[in-house]
Amino acid sequence: MNTAHLNPKARDNSTFFFMNVLRAYASVMVVLFHANSIAQSINSVGADTHFVSPLWWHSVIDLFFVMSGFLMVHMSRKLYGSWAGAAKFATKRLVRTPPLYWLYTLVTASIFLILADSTRIGVITLDRILASLFFFPIPGGPIILLGWTLNLEVFFYTLFGLTLRLAFPRGAFVCCAILASLVAVGLTFNIDVYALRIWTDPILLDFIWGITLAVLFHSGVRLSRAARSVLLLASITILAVVTVTHFDRVLAPFNLLRPLIFGASAALLVAAATLRERDGDFGFVGNFITEMSNAAYTVYLSHVISLKAVEVAYRHLGLADRFGPTLFIVVAVPVAVGLGYLAYLAVEKPLDTYLRGKVFGDKRLVAAPAIQ
Repeated sequence: MNTAHLNPKARDNSTFFFMNVLRAYASVMVVLFHANSIAQSINSVGADTHFVSPLWWHSVIDLFFVMSGFLMVHMSRKLYGSWAGAAKFATKRLVRTPPLYWLYTLVTASIFLILADSTRIGVITLDRILASLFFFPIPGGPIILLGWTLNLEVFFYTLFGLTLRLAFPRGAFVCCAILASLVAVGLTFNIDVYALRIWTDPILLDFIWGITLAVLFHSGVRLSRAARSVLLLASITILAVVTVTHFDRVLAPFNLLRPLIFGASAALLVAAATLRERDGDFGFVGNFITEMSNAAYTVYLSHVISLKAVEVAYRHLGLADRFGPTLFIVVAVPVAVGLGYLAYLAVEKPLDTYLRGKVFGDKRLVAAPAIQ
């Protein structure tokens, strides 16, 4: 039963402006993190970049996963209860997610092969290229190193799509139970098969946070402004405290603390962004942030290429020794984000419009998964 039709407070609220804010923020933090990583080696004298890596640079991956869990339930709300709905979900994801990722995987591999540079993305092999294209986890990771997050996303889509056969919210709860069971298996047994190890990583629990918030949203739960402010403050406080106490422990691989701390912090942000009445009109600022949010997928996939181009130019012009690594970050981040936005307009929007028109006869651009 669709509680949104029974409860006037459970309106669609499809704009989710503050989710766009979080998505734009997270994509820029990813670019900033990798620009800082390159800057660490850009000066032979090892000058300080003046950008200490704060914990929230790392925690935005968990934020992406929580947002993805929420958005998949929200966008698929009317698809629950039949195999036809599950098939439609799978088709939408196939049209939306792989094509652009395949394109940037092949472009990235080609560029780094031409440059003969394995320092940024590792040695490029046919196995890595094929595993990347099929979203299959292997040691060494995908060609686009952040593709490990998409490997988990696609795995989540598979489980989520299968549970759409069930009615809402039962299907959502079953999906949560499957994810939790997989994590329990991974924590209980010493799994040596790499792909199975990835598919039982505790970070999968981040999706449960998002699914749970979506169920609450469609059950009519709304929070006051004061309550949302408390959640926002609590999220920031959690990250600030962890930054100075358990940083290394939380970031350890296959670690239950990560979704319980980073995931919980992200869930508080997403709750504050979504469990509210319909967002208002934010004018030019709102349009700008929405555009940056829409471009997040392309920025996510293309920024490694953009940062590499800036690095090559920065070194070639002799700026590394003259100005050090900090100026590189100041220049590289807006350039990578700006080029990503242009690529979104030139490649992603036309490609998505074309594919949706061919498959669905629908030329509207729909949201990419939050991780993207």
